[in-house]
Amino acid sequence: MISLSDAEPDVVCRMARDLPLEKRGVYLERTAAILQRRAGRHDIGDVITAAEASLRSPQVRHTAAGI
Repeated sequence: MISLSDAEPDVVCRMARDLPLEKRGVYLERTAAILQRRAGRHDIGDVITAAEASLRSPQVRHTAAGI
């Protein structure tokens, strides 16, 4: 389990708002997995980087594009 500061969930949610509802779960799971690899040590920059990487992942883009 990872813990986020007060501002970090807002960043993740803002980045997800343009995703179709059915892809948000995959996006959140991928973002959490990236942050977990950091063994719980992260800052807001790491959260942004993880969220951006999740948005670029094939699992999120593929279905989000309606393919």
